[in-house]
Amino acid sequence: MTQKIITICLIMSFTSFLISGCFTPDDVRLTDKQKLEYIDSIYQDEYKRLQSTIDVSCEQNFEKSVNRAVDSLVNVYLDSTKYDY
Repeated sequence: MTQKIITICLIMSFTSFLISGCFTPDDVRLTDKQKLEYIDSIYQDEYKRLQSTIDVSCEQNFEKSVNRAVDSLVNVYLDSTKYDY
């Protein structure tokens, strides 16, 4: 009798193990809120990782960007003075 109970328990355990193995992480569904939180966490991690590179790049290109903006404003002004209104 106990041998049959042990056999049945082993068969049920093995069966439950096989069934639980059928569910992969692809079967798990995230809510929209969980998706947004996950995406935000990835963004925050990458932003922290790249922050020093971004700061150095901004410092190196600041003067060139300001000069380009000033030139553009001067050109727009000079173009506007060419026309008689």
